[in-house]
Amino acid sequence: MNKEVLSYFRRVGNLLIVAYLFLIGFYTFYYIFIGEPVRGIQDVAVSDYTAFLTGGKLVALGEGARLYDLELQFEVQKEILAPVEKVGLLPYRNPPFVALFFVPFTKLNFVDGYQLFAIVNIILLSIATYLLMCLFPRITTIRYWYLLPVTSLFGASVLALGQVSSIVFLGVLIAYGFIRQGKDYMGGFAAALICVKPHFLLLIPFLFMASKHKSKFLAGLALLGGFFFVMSVSISDLKFVMHYLSFLKNTENIMMASDPREMFSLYVLMEWMGFGKGVAYGANFFGYVVALGYLVKRELLGKKLDTDMTLFFGVLITLVFSIHVFPQDLILLLVPIFYLLSVNLERGRSFIFVEVVVLSLYFLPVLGVIGFAPFGSVWLLILSAVVGGEMLIHEKR
Repeated sequence: MNKEVLSYFRRVGNLLIVAYLFLIGFYTFYYIFIGEPVRGIQDVAVSDYTAFLTGGKLVALGEGARLYDLELQFEVQKEILAPVEKVGLLPYRNPPFVALFFVPFTKLNFVDGYQLFAIVNIILLSIATYLLMCLFPRITTIRYWYLLPVTSLFGASVLALGQVSSIVFLGVLIAYGFIRQGKDYMGGFAAALICVKPHFLLLIPFLFMASKHKSKFLAGLALLGGFFFVMSVSISDLKFVMHYLSFLKNTENIMMASDPREMFSLYVLMEWMGFGKGVAYGANFFGYVVALGYLVKRELLGKKLDTDMTLFFGVLITLVFSIHVFPQDLILLLVPIFYLLSVNLERGRSFIFVEVVVLSLYFLPVLGVIGFAPFGSVWLLILSAVVGGEMLIHEKR
């Protein structure tokens, strides 16, 4: 009887999840491609696409040297959004080479460019979905599995906000696939795509630890990463190198569209608890070093690190200790979600704990919607500890 009741609730839960996926997918499509004639560009004006277009416009105007001049960004952004009145600034915060990609979009009408970039993101997420299938082939036995990336709140946020997290996600999947195959040079090359969003660079050491031929990984990373660096310096000169980190720190506040209520950050949670910025930064740095040091120690002791578990662990640690993590950035959680679903299918039976973890990760962005995102970092930290312990147990087997 208990099994029958559990099976009944699973079927009902599956139906609700499918209905939720279709609802999110329909609303996202409507928001991007249909709703604009009714609402004008006011809603789209507060999307991250505005910030990227601002960077592209500055490069197109030959103002790369002043790319991180907030006053100039504000003036350019007002021009882009006219006749909509701009109240605050959505700062362009990414490296200079990313702005170069958006130069062609400056030739388009604002809304047309926004919709075109959404199509680009749909293509990128579709490729990512295919790669997830290649990495976790058993996932295809789950009905409507292919809807998970695009119609999740992660994917919907990437599409609706015009975000570049899709590029980072794709880079991680490609690097992961190459490392699995022992092609570490190509893995390092693909990992350099993470440079698109600098706060995700915390993940690269974990990819490095997962690689077998570490010198080849570093060579591939240095090639594409070096190319991005040279391109950035040529666009924004050496001022980019000297002032970029301080710029990121100074723009990390609610006045610059970094609402702490939407940030899945242990740093923000510690600030909410009354800790000073210095203590919060120090705790994040210490926690990250301890987590990475744990893997380094296992490696030095001659323990073979499992590639899947290492990346799973790395994704969680990166999201916990990165300062700037919003719902769209949680798209990286699709890697552990698909991994856990695949493990369940491989075992031939469902484990309730695994299902609960998968659902908790999948719906984690809801905390950002209701303004309690920082508390999500606690759950991610707990799961990090669980995964770290599981890695230790796995080694002893």
